[in-house]
Amino acid sequence: MSGLGSVFRETKSIFRRCYSVNVHSLKRRSVIKHRGRLCNVEEAPVLRARGRGGGLVTLSLRDLVNGSRFQATFNGTENVEVSEVSWSEKLFLYTDGDKVVLMDPETYDQDEVPASRVPHVEFLAADMKIDVAHCNGQLVEIQIPSYVEVEVE
Repeated sequence: MSGLGSVFRETKSIFRRCYSVNVHSLKRRSVIKHRGRLCNVEEAPVLRARGRGGGLVTLSLRDLVNGSRFQATFNGTENVEVSEVSWSEKLFLYTDGDKVVLMDPETYDQDEVPASRVPHVEFLAADMKIDVAHCNGQLVEIQIPSYVEVEVE
C-alpha cells in the first residue's frame, strides 16, 4: 500500500504543475507546451474573426530550449497546456569561458549555465543576485537586475 501512496503523491504533483486553459486566457510570459516543446508567450493573444466556427488566435511564442521565435495559430475554442514556473534567487559567482557559474545561497549548490542564456554577462559582478526561473526542472529564463553600479576607468 505504501507504493500506491507514493504514486498518488507523484501524480498529484504532476497535475499541480500543468493545467489546461483556453488560448484566450493566456497572458504575456505564460509558459505553455506546444508540440512537445516548452514555449514562452511573447505577446498577448491576437484574435482574428472568422465567419463560422469561431475565430483564430495567433500567439507569438519563443522556444525556451533554443530561443527561436515563431508564431502559432490556434482555433478560438482550443485549450493549451500551461506549466507553472518557479522563480528562485541565485548568486553570480564567476564566468568560466563560455559558462556562467551561479550558486544557490540557501543550499550552496552551484550550477553552470551557458553564457548565451544570460543577458548582458559583461555587467555582472561577483555576488550579484540574479532571478532564475525553472519549469519542470528545466532552466527557463534568467533575469539580471535592472540597475547595475559600474565604475568607468
